[in-house]
Amino acid sequence: MSYSVRISSPEDFAQINALGRWFQENSNFSKCGWSVEKVFNFFVSGLDPESNTFVRVCELDDEIVGLFFGVITEYFFSRNSIAQELVVVFKPDHRKKISPLLIEMSNQFESWAKDRGAVEISMGIFSGIDGKGYHKFLESRGYKQSGIAFKKEV
Repeated sequence: MSYSVRISSPEDFAQINALGRWFQENSNFSKCGWSVEKVFNFFVSGLDPESNTFVRVCELDDEIVGLFFGVITEYFFSRNSIAQELVVVFKPDHRKKISPLLIEMSNQFESWAKDRGAVEISMGIFSGIDGKGYHKFLESRGYKQSGIAFKKEV
């Protein structure tokens, strides 16, 4: 069988939770903890086609191997909205084959954002576990580096 990208369904939660938790435990967010309840509520919001939550999965033979979470929110200083990618993650053993899947997920996110009136889309790398070439992928899609991020544990 081949890879496919689709809107998530209620049956996906266990696999999404497991992949998300792997991401959290193996990234710069490893000390942040994990809330199954919060992830579940976010996931359920993404099931509603009218919500401001975007959830897509990539699967191969009924196994979820990738996910994309995003949201739309107003800027703190205006009524305009920005779409923000929250996480894009693929299982490491599937990353060599994801370019067309990542393009499909990004296209769906961009279309979803435009349909909801976003004036800007923000995607980035904060996890510390981005795959080789993700930075170039974003640039090839028309994204421009817009700043720099710093973190400090407290």
